[in-house]
Amino acid sequence: MTPVVLDSVKHADLQYHADAFPTAPFVPVIAPEIPFCADNLVIVFTIEKEPKMVALLGRTKNVLIDKDYKGTVPSSVQNYPFFLAQIGEQTAICFDKDAQQIKGNGEALFKDGKPTPFLENLKKVMKNYADLDMRTRVAAAEFQKAGILEAKELLNGFSVVNREKLLKLSDKKLADFARRGYLELAYFHLKSLANFQRLGDKIMQLDPPTAPKEAKK
Repeated sequence: MTPVVLDSVKHADLQYHADAFPTAPFVPVIAPEIPFCADNLVIVFTIEKEPKMVALLGRTKNVLIDKDYKGTVPSSVQNYPFFLAQIGEQTAICFDKDAQQIKGNGEALFKDGKPTPFLENLKKVMKNYADLDMRTRVAAAEFQKAGILEAKELLNGFSVVNREKLLKLSDKKLADFARRGYLELAYFHLKSLANFQRLGDKIMQLDPPTAPKEAKK
C-alpha cells in the first residue's frame, strides 16, 4: 500500500471504478454493519493495545468476497482505496496509489480543478465512516478493559469474547454495555463465529498452508 494525499492539481485526471475485489486477509468493520456482516463473515478482535473489530477474509489473502459473494460487503472495502488521515491540524482524504480501483476509466474526482459531486459525496461518506469507526474502536477497547477478550489458537493474532466472562460481569457493567449497544455487538460477534468452518473450507480450497520444506541432510 502506498498512501498519498489527494490533490486537485496532482490528481486532476484521477478516476475511480469499483471493479476490483479486496486482497487483504482481514478488513475493519464498524458497529452498524456488524449485525449484517455476521451472517456470512467471521468477526473478531485484533490483538493490540487498541483493538479493532475486523472481518476475516482469508489466511494470507481474501478468499470470500468476489463476484459471486451475496453477503454484506464491509464499508472499509466499499470505501477503498480512499481513507481519512490527520495531516497536521487538518483531516485530509488520502488514497492507495497502488489500488486497481484508480487504474483506468471511471468516476472523475475533479473537474476544472474543483471536486465533482462524486468527490463531495465521498467526503461526507468518509467523515461519517470515521466517526462510526471511532465509536467501534471505543467499544472494542471497553471489551478489552473489561477483561472478556481471549486469544484463540486457531485465530493467530486475533481474539474473541469469552461468553462465560461476559456473563460474569457485574449487573452494573452489563447494564452499561446494554445501554451503549455493546451487548448487541458481542452477540453478533459470537454469532459470526459459526462461519469459521465455511471460511476454513474456502482457505483450504483457495489459500492452503504451504507445507514446510524438508531440511537438507
